[in-house]
Amino acid sequence: MSRIVEKPEPDLARRELRVDGLGENEFLGWFGMHLLAPSIYDVLEQMIRDGVRDGGEFQLTRAQELQRQREGYLALEMTEAERFDFGTPKDYARSLARFAESFYARGGLAGR
Repeated sequence: MSRIVEKPEPDLARRELRVDGLGENEFLGWFGMHLLAPSIYDVLEQMIRDGVRDGGEFQLTRAQELQRQREGYLALEMTEAERFDFGTPKDYARSLARFAESFYARGGLAGR
């Protein structure tokens, strides 16, 4: 990983987040299940102490980028996935409902 950015503006993505082999307006997203090193808590604690927020929130993505800068970060590329936002209580509820719909649509718990 060379950089992690939370919801980058299209111009920033075109300028700084290019990936060889993708089209001009195609970019890789940063989402999914994350296995976090314990040091992420030190990073989050520092962000809270320093008041580092994005859009009024303490962002895990920003903490992951700071951790990447300090320690490096490994990631696995997946090409087919759906995005769920957990940034606010309303986003969390909406995402949880959509996740449940998707889970059952794919036969989760045998469609119960």
